[in-house]
Amino acid sequence: MNIIAYEPPYPGAVVNEDFYVVQDGDTLKNIAEEFLGKEGLYPLLTQLNGVNEKNIHPGMVLLLHPEGCEKITKE
Repeated sequence: MNIIAYEPPYPGAVVNEDFYVVQDGDTLKNIAEEFLGKEGLYPLLTQLNGVNEKNIHPGMVLLLHPEGCEKITKE
């Protein structure tokens, strides 16, 4: 499940606390470490977004937290 509701402002942008725009050179592990506090939490990003290291690309919007799913469904 990839959730892209709008065009992101630029790669690397944190659209809000629940979303991140992938930039060149990002990996799920470094995104997990930066935003979730542990590199080992990257499987959460895989599960939330239906992605893996081989299919993320700059400009892709990733959901960072499960709470973001609730916000989307309520809007």
